[in-house]
Amino acid sequence: MSPVDVCCLFFICVLACCWEPAGCYASGKVTKVCGSMEPHHRGPVETTPSPYSLETNTTTFSPTDRIQVILSGTSYFKGFLLEARDAADQSSASAVGTFTLTNPQRTQLLTCNKHQGSAVSHTGDVSQREVVVTWTAPTNASSQSVVFELSGPAEGYVSFALSWDTWMGNDDVYMCVKDGARVSVSAAFVSGRTHPEDESQSALSSVLWRLADGVIQCRFRRPVKLANQEAARYDLDQEYFLFVASGYAEHGLVWKHSLQPLISTQRKVITGPHEVLTGSRSPIIIKMHGALMLVAWMLTGSVGTFIASFYKSDWTNHSLLGQKIWFQVHRGLMVLTLTLTIVGFCLPFFYRKGWSEVHHARKHKNTQAHTHTLIFWLFGNVWVVL
Repeated sequence: MSPVDVCCLFFICVLACCWEPAGCYASGKVTKVCGSMEPHHRGPVETTPSPYSLETNTTTFSPTDRIQVILSGTSYFKGFLLEARDAADQSSASAVGTFTLTNPQRTQLLTCNKHQGSAVSHTGDVSQREVVVTWTAPTNASSQSVVFELSGPAEGYVSFALSWDTWMGNDDVYMCVKDGARVSVSAAFVSGRTHPEDESQSALSSVLWRLADGVIQCRFRRPVKLANQEAARYDLDQEYFLFVASGYAEHGLVWKHSLQPLISTQRKVITGPHEVLTGSRSPIIIKMHGALMLVAWMLTGSVGTFIASFYKSDWTNHSLLGQKIWFQVHRGLMVLTLTLTIVGFCLPFFYRKGWSEVHHARKHKNTQAHTHTLIFWLFGNVWVVL
Protein backbone atom coordinates (compact mmCIF):
# COMPACT_ATOMS: atom_id res chain seq x y z
CA MET A 1 0.00 0.00 0.00
CA SER A 2 1.44 3.32 -1.05
CA PRO A 3 1.88 6.27 1.36
CA VAL A 4 -0.93 8.11 -0.43
CA ASP A 5 -3.31 5.19 0.14
CA VAL A 6 -2.35 5.09 3.82
CA CYS A 7 -3.07 8.83 4.22
CA CYS A 8 -6.44 8.52 2.48
CA LEU A 9 -7.40 5.54 4.65
CA PHE A 10 -6.37 7.45 7.80
CA PHE A 11 -8.45 10.47 6.71
CA ILE A 12 -11.51 8.27 6.11
CA CYS A 13 -11.11 6.64 9.54
CA VAL A 14 -10.84 10.01 11.30
CA LEU A 15 -13.86 11.30 9.39
CA ALA A 16 -15.87 8.23 10.37
CA CYS A 17 -14.89 8.61 14.03
CA CYS A 18 -15.76 12.32 14.16
CA TRP A 19 -18.99 12.10 12.19
CA GLU A 20 -22.13 12.69 14.24
CA PRO A 21 -25.64 12.49 12.80
CA ALA A 22 -27.75 15.66 12.87
CA GLY A 23 -31.51 15.81 12.60
CA CYS A 24 -32.85 18.09 9.87
CA TYR A 25 -36.41 19.30 9.32
CA ALA A 26 -36.30 20.90 5.89
CA SER A 27 -40.07 20.43 5.48
CA GLY A 28 -40.82 22.55 8.57
CA LYS A 29 -43.13 19.89 10.05
CA VAL A 30 -41.91 20.37 13.61
CA THR A 31 -45.12 20.03 15.61
CA LYS A 32 -43.48 17.53 17.96
CA VAL A 33 -41.40 20.35 19.47
CA CYS A 34 -44.25 22.87 19.81
CA GLY A 35 -43.94 22.75 23.59
CA SER A 36 -40.16 22.97 24.03
CA MET A 37 -39.39 24.86 20.79
CA GLU A 38 -35.95 23.21 20.78
CA PRO A 39 -34.49 22.33 17.35
CA HIS A 40 -32.90 18.98 18.43
CA HIS A 41 -30.16 19.30 15.82
CA ARG A 42 -27.71 17.79 18.32
CA GLY A 43 -25.31 20.63 17.72
CA PRO A 44 -23.52 22.85 20.26
CA VAL A 45 -25.55 25.50 22.05
CA GLU A 46 -25.03 29.03 20.72
CA THR A 47 -23.49 31.35 23.32
CA THR A 48 -22.93 34.42 21.13
CA PRO A 49 -25.53 37.21 20.72
CA SER A 50 -28.29 36.24 18.32
CA PRO A 51 -28.16 37.93 14.89
CA TYR A 52 -31.95 37.67 14.64
CA SER A 53 -34.71 39.88 16.05
CA LEU A 54 -38.47 39.70 16.49
CA GLU A 55 -40.54 42.89 16.22
CA THR A 56 -44.23 43.81 16.42
CA ASN A 57 -46.04 46.96 15.33
CA THR A 58 -47.64 47.38 18.78
CA THR A 59 -47.04 46.31 22.37
CA THR A 60 -50.65 46.27 23.60
CA PHE A 61 -53.74 44.60 22.22
CA SER A 62 -57.39 43.81 22.81
CA PRO A 63 -59.34 40.66 21.91
CA THR A 64 -59.22 39.78 18.17
CA ASP A 65 -56.69 42.54 17.40
CA ARG A 66 -54.38 41.83 14.44
CA ILE A 67 -50.67 42.48 15.00
CA GLN A 68 -47.90 42.38 12.42
CA VAL A 69 -44.93 40.22 13.46
CA ILE A 70 -41.55 40.49 11.70
CA LEU A 71 -38.75 37.95 12.13
CA SER A 72 -35.51 39.28 10.61
CA GLY A 73 -31.77 38.85 10.85
CA THR A 74 -28.47 40.32 9.82
CA SER A 75 -27.60 36.95 8.26
CA TYR A 76 -29.64 34.42 6.30
CA PHE A 77 -31.62 31.65 7.99
CA LYS A 78 -33.50 28.63 6.66
CA GLY A 79 -35.53 27.08 9.46
CA PHE A 80 -37.62 28.75 12.16
CA LEU A 81 -40.55 28.14 14.50
CA LEU A 82 -42.71 31.04 15.60
CA GLU A 83 -45.29 30.94 18.43
CA ALA A 84 -46.98 33.41 20.77
CA ARG A 85 -46.91 32.63 24.49
CA ASP A 86 -48.54 34.15 27.56
CA ALA A 87 -45.88 36.41 29.09
CA ALA A 88 -47.66 36.32 32.46
CA ASP A 89 -47.32 32.53 32.63
CA GLN A 90 -43.90 31.72 31.26
CA SER A 91 -44.08 28.17 32.58
CA SER A 92 -46.93 27.40 30.18
CA ALA A 93 -46.04 25.59 26.95
CA SER A 94 -49.31 26.44 25.21
CA ALA A 95 -49.45 28.83 22.26
CA VAL A 96 -52.05 31.61 22.26
CA GLY A 97 -53.75 33.30 19.33
CA THR A 98 -53.54 32.36 15.65
CA PHE A 99 -51.37 33.39 12.71
CA THR A 100 -52.15 34.43 9.14
CA LEU A 101 -49.55 33.99 6.40
CA THR A 102 -48.39 36.72 4.03
CA ASN A 103 -46.10 34.45 1.96
CA PRO A 104 -47.54 30.89 1.77
CA GLN A 105 -44.73 29.78 -0.58
CA ARG A 106 -42.09 30.10 2.15
CA THR A 107 -44.13 29.83 5.36
CA GLN A 108 -46.78 27.44 6.65
CA LEU A 109 -49.20 27.16 9.58
CA LEU A 110 -48.85 24.42 12.19
CA THR A 111 -51.31 22.95 14.66
CA CYS A 112 -49.83 22.92 18.15
CA ASN A 113 -51.71 21.36 21.08
CA LYS A 114 -54.75 20.88 18.81
CA HIS A 115 -54.82 24.63 18.22
CA GLN A 116 -54.91 25.15 14.45
CA GLY A 117 -52.75 27.97 13.10
CA SER A 118 -51.06 28.61 16.44
CA ALA A 119 -47.52 28.38 15.02
CA VAL A 120 -45.60 29.22 11.84
CA SER A 121 -42.59 27.47 10.31
CA HIS A 122 -40.62 27.26 7.04
CA THR A 123 -41.67 25.17 4.02
CA GLY A 124 -38.21 24.32 2.68
CA ASP A 125 -34.50 24.95 2.95
CA VAL A 126 -34.62 28.28 1.10
CA SER A 127 -32.44 30.97 2.68
CA GLN A 128 -34.23 34.14 3.72
CA ARG A 129 -33.59 37.17 5.90
CA GLU A 130 -37.13 38.24 6.81
CA VAL A 131 -40.47 36.62 7.58
CA VAL A 132 -43.66 38.67 7.99
CA VAL A 133 -46.86 37.19 9.43
CA THR A 134 -49.98 38.50 11.16
CA TRP A 135 -50.97 37.37 14.63
CA THR A 136 -54.59 37.56 15.81
CA ALA A 137 -55.20 37.91 19.54
CA PRO A 138 -57.52 35.33 21.12
CA THR A 139 -61.11 36.26 21.86
CA ASN A 140 -60.50 35.69 25.57
CA ALA A 141 -57.54 38.08 25.68
CA SER A 142 -59.30 40.04 28.40
CA SER A 143 -58.74 37.08 30.72
CA GLN A 144 -54.98 37.37 30.36
CA SER A 145 -53.22 38.04 33.65
CA VAL A 146 -50.02 39.51 35.03
CA VAL A 147 -47.80 38.05 37.75
CA PHE A 148 -46.42 40.54 40.27
CA GLU A 149 -43.47 39.89 42.59
CA LEU A 150 -42.43 42.09 45.50
CA SER A 151 -39.58 41.88 47.99
CA GLY A 152 -38.29 44.17 50.70
CA PRO A 153 -37.29 44.56 54.36
CA ALA A 154 -39.14 42.18 56.67
CA GLU A 155 -39.78 44.57 59.57
CA GLY A 156 -43.12 45.69 58.17
CA TYR A 157 -44.57 45.82 54.68
CA VAL A 158 -43.71 46.45 51.04
CA SER A 159 -46.22 47.81 48.56
CA PHE A 160 -46.65 49.32 45.13
CA ALA A 161 -49.36 51.43 43.57
CA LEU A 162 -50.62 52.36 40.13
CA SER A 163 -51.28 56.09 39.83
CA TRP A 164 -52.43 58.44 37.09
CA ASP A 165 -50.06 61.13 38.38
CA THR A 166 -47.15 61.62 40.78
CA TRP A 167 -49.42 62.57 43.68
CA MET A 168 -50.65 60.25 46.37
CA GLY A 169 -54.40 59.79 46.03
CA ASN A 170 -56.83 57.76 43.90
CA ASP A 171 -54.24 54.99 43.58
CA ASP A 172 -54.62 51.24 43.05
CA VAL A 173 -52.47 49.73 45.82
CA TYR A 174 -51.14 46.22 46.47
CA MET A 175 -49.47 45.35 49.77
CA CYS A 176 -47.47 42.50 51.28
CA VAL A 177 -47.75 42.91 55.05
CA LYS A 178 -45.95 40.98 57.77
CA ASP A 179 -48.40 39.62 60.33
CA GLY A 180 -46.46 37.67 62.92
CA ALA A 181 -44.86 34.70 61.20
CA ARG A 182 -47.07 35.11 58.13
CA VAL A 183 -47.44 37.55 55.25
CA SER A 184 -50.82 38.82 54.09
CA VAL A 185 -51.20 39.91 50.47
CA SER A 186 -54.00 42.38 49.84
CA ALA A 187 -55.38 44.95 47.44
CA ALA A 188 -56.35 48.41 48.65
CA PHE A 189 -57.28 51.86 47.42
CA VAL A 190 -55.97 55.24 48.55
CA SER A 191 -58.50 58.02 48.00
CA GLY A 192 -56.18 60.76 49.29
CA ARG A 193 -53.36 61.22 51.76
CA THR A 194 -55.09 58.72 54.01
CA HIS A 195 -54.72 55.16 55.23
CA PRO A 196 -55.21 52.54 52.46
CA GLU A 197 -58.74 51.15 52.39
CA ASP A 198 -58.93 47.38 51.92
CA GLU A 199 -60.84 46.26 48.85
CA SER A 200 -62.09 42.94 47.53
CA GLN A 201 -59.31 40.35 47.18
CA SER A 202 -61.20 38.31 44.57
CA ALA A 203 -59.01 39.69 41.78
CA LEU A 204 -55.86 38.16 43.29
CA SER A 205 -54.94 34.53 42.70
CA SER A 206 -51.93 32.19 42.91
CA VAL A 207 -50.79 34.02 46.05
CA LEU A 208 -47.40 32.93 47.39
CA TRP A 209 -45.18 34.44 50.07
CA ARG A 210 -41.90 33.84 51.84
CA LEU A 211 -40.44 35.34 55.01
CA ALA A 212 -36.76 34.56 55.55
CA ASP A 213 -33.35 36.18 56.00
CA GLY A 214 -34.91 39.50 56.95
CA VAL A 215 -36.74 39.82 53.63
CA ILE A 216 -40.42 39.70 52.67
CA GLN A 217 -41.19 38.09 49.33
CA CYS A 218 -44.65 37.75 47.84
CA ARG A 219 -46.11 36.85 44.49
CA PHE A 220 -49.63 37.01 43.09
CA ARG A 221 -51.53 37.04 39.82
CA ARG A 222 -54.10 39.60 38.67
CA PRO A 223 -56.16 39.72 35.44
CA VAL A 224 -55.34 42.49 32.99
CA LYS A 225 -59.04 43.36 32.86
CA LEU A 226 -61.61 42.40 35.47
CA ALA A 227 -64.92 40.85 34.49
CA ASN A 228 -66.78 42.85 37.14
CA GLN A 229 -64.82 46.07 36.95
CA GLU A 230 -64.25 47.65 40.36
CA ALA A 231 -63.70 51.39 40.58
CA ALA A 232 -60.67 50.82 42.81
CA ARG A 233 -58.97 48.41 40.38
CA TYR A 234 -57.30 49.77 37.27
CA ASP A 235 -56.88 47.94 33.95
CA LEU A 236 -53.27 46.87 33.46
CA ASP A 237 -53.14 47.77 29.76
CA GLN A 238 -53.04 51.51 30.50
CA GLU A 239 -50.12 53.79 31.36
CA TYR A 240 -49.47 54.54 35.04
CA PHE A 241 -46.84 55.99 37.31
CA LEU A 242 -45.49 53.33 39.66
CA PHE A 243 -45.12 53.99 43.40
CA VAL A 244 -43.01 51.70 45.61
CA ALA A 245 -43.12 52.13 49.39
CA SER A 246 -42.23 50.26 52.56
CA GLY A 247 -42.69 50.84 56.26
CA TYR A 248 -43.44 49.42 59.67
CA ALA A 249 -46.37 47.11 60.40
CA GLU A 250 -47.77 45.87 63.70
CA HIS A 251 -50.24 43.00 64.05
CA GLY A 252 -50.91 43.17 60.32
CA LEU A 253 -51.70 46.92 60.38
CA VAL A 254 -49.51 49.22 58.31
CA TRP A 255 -48.02 52.50 59.48
CA LYS A 256 -47.06 55.44 57.33
CA HIS A 257 -44.10 54.64 55.09
CA SER A 258 -40.80 55.60 56.68
CA LEU A 259 -39.40 57.17 53.50
CA GLN A 260 -40.90 59.10 50.63
CA PRO A 261 -42.24 56.55 48.09
CA LEU A 262 -40.05 55.77 45.11
CA ILE A 263 -41.90 57.15 42.06
CA SER A 264 -41.13 56.25 38.45
CA THR A 265 -39.95 59.13 36.29
CA GLN A 266 -42.40 58.22 33.53
CA ARG A 267 -45.60 56.30 32.96
CA LYS A 268 -45.38 52.62 32.13
CA VAL A 269 -47.77 50.11 30.55
CA ILE A 270 -47.66 47.03 32.79
CA THR A 271 -48.39 44.71 29.87
CA GLY A 272 -45.83 46.43 27.64
CA PRO A 273 -42.29 45.26 26.87
CA HIS A 274 -39.82 44.63 29.67
CA GLU A 275 -38.03 47.75 30.79
CA VAL A 276 -35.82 48.82 33.68
CA LEU A 277 -37.50 51.88 35.18
CA THR A 278 -35.78 54.69 37.03
CA GLY A 279 -37.33 56.72 39.81
CA SER A 280 -36.73 59.19 42.59
CA ARG A 281 -37.95 59.66 46.14
CA SER A 282 -38.11 63.42 45.75
CA PRO A 283 -38.98 65.60 42.74
CA ILE A 284 -36.56 68.14 41.33
CA ILE A 285 -38.35 71.07 42.97
CA ILE A 286 -37.77 69.58 46.44
CA LYS A 287 -34.12 68.96 45.60
CA MET A 288 -33.86 72.61 44.57
CA HIS A 289 -35.36 73.58 47.94
CA GLY A 290 -32.66 71.63 49.76
CA ALA A 291 -29.89 72.99 47.56
CA LEU A 292 -30.97 76.63 48.01
CA MET A 293 -31.26 76.26 51.79
CA LEU A 294 -27.85 74.60 51.94
CA VAL A 295 -26.19 77.35 49.90
CA ALA A 296 -27.95 80.09 51.87
CA TRP A 297 -27.10 78.91 55.38
CA MET A 298 -23.88 76.98 54.89
CA LEU A 299 -22.21 79.34 52.40
CA THR A 300 -23.52 82.87 51.84
CA GLY A 301 -24.89 83.39 55.36
CA SER A 302 -21.79 82.00 57.05
CA VAL A 303 -19.38 83.94 54.84
CA GLY A 304 -21.36 87.15 55.38
CA THR A 305 -21.22 86.71 59.14
CA PHE A 306 -17.50 85.92 58.97
CA ILE A 307 -16.80 89.10 56.95
CA ALA A 308 -18.69 91.27 59.46
CA SER A 309 -16.90 89.69 62.42
CA PHE A 310 -13.26 89.65 61.29
CA TYR A 311 -12.73 92.14 58.43
CA LYS A 312 -13.93 95.43 59.93
CA SER A 313 -10.44 96.46 60.98
CA ASP A 314 -8.76 95.34 57.73
CA TRP A 315 -10.81 97.47 55.32
CA THR A 316 -11.34 100.59 57.42
CA ASN A 317 -9.97 103.05 54.83
CA HIS A 318 -11.53 101.49 51.72
CA SER A 319 -15.02 102.26 50.49
CA LEU A 320 -17.34 101.01 47.75
CA LEU A 321 -20.35 103.03 46.55
CA GLY A 322 -20.13 105.29 49.56
CA GLN A 323 -19.88 102.50 52.13
CA LYS A 324 -17.00 100.56 53.59
CA ILE A 325 -16.02 97.49 51.57
CA TRP A 326 -16.56 95.00 54.38
CA PHE A 327 -20.09 96.31 54.92
CA GLN A 328 -20.98 96.18 51.22
CA VAL A 329 -19.71 92.59 50.93
CA HIS A 330 -21.49 91.62 54.14
CA ARG A 331 -24.75 93.25 53.07
CA GLY A 332 -24.63 91.72 49.60
CA LEU A 333 -24.11 88.23 50.99
CA MET A 334 -26.88 88.62 53.56
CA VAL A 335 -29.32 89.95 50.95
CA LEU A 336 -28.45 86.94 48.80
CA THR A 337 -29.00 84.69 51.84
CA LEU A 338 -32.41 86.24 52.42
CA THR A 339 -33.37 85.85 48.75
CA LEU A 340 -32.28 82.21 48.59
CA THR A 341 -34.09 81.48 51.86
CA ILE A 342 -37.37 83.01 50.68
CA VAL A 343 -37.26 81.16 47.35
CA GLY A 344 -36.25 77.88 49.01
CA PHE A 345 -38.97 78.28 51.64
CA CYS A 346 -41.67 78.82 49.00
CA LEU A 347 -40.70 75.91 46.71
CA PRO A 348 -42.33 73.14 48.84
CA PHE A 349 -45.60 75.09 48.85
CA PHE A 350 -45.40 75.46 45.07
CA TYR A 351 -44.87 71.71 44.89
CA ARG A 352 -47.86 71.03 47.14
CA LYS A 353 -49.88 73.70 45.31
CA GLY A 354 -50.93 75.28 48.58
CA TRP A 355 -50.83 74.68 52.32
CA SER A 356 -50.98 71.09 53.52
CA GLU A 357 -54.42 70.26 54.81
CA VAL A 358 -54.68 69.28 58.47
CA HIS A 359 -58.06 67.89 59.52
CA HIS A 360 -57.72 68.15 63.30
CA ALA A 361 -58.22 71.69 64.63
CA ARG A 362 -55.60 71.38 67.38
CA LYS A 363 -53.03 69.97 64.98
CA HIS A 364 -53.77 72.79 62.57
CA LYS A 365 -53.23 75.38 65.30
CA ASN A 366 -49.93 73.85 66.36
CA THR A 367 -48.75 73.61 62.77
CA GLN A 368 -49.57 77.26 62.19
CA ALA A 369 -47.68 78.28 65.33
CA HIS A 370 -44.62 76.31 64.26
CA THR A 371 -44.75 77.92 60.82
CA HIS A 372 -44.83 81.42 62.29
CA THR A 373 -41.98 80.58 64.64
CA LEU A 374 -39.93 79.23 61.75
CA ILE A 375 -40.50 82.35 59.65
CA PHE A 376 -39.63 84.59 62.59
CA TRP A 377 -36.47 82.58 63.24
CA LEU A 378 -35.42 82.76 59.62
CA PHE A 379 -35.99 86.46 59.24
CA GLY A 380 -34.65 87.21 62.69
CA ASN A 381 -31.31 85.59 61.95
CA VAL A 382 -30.67 86.83 58.43
CA TRP A 383 -29.27 90.18 59.47
CA VAL A 384 -26.24 90.52 61.70
CA VAL A 385 -26.43 93.21 64.36
CA LEU A 386 -23.54 95.60 63.73
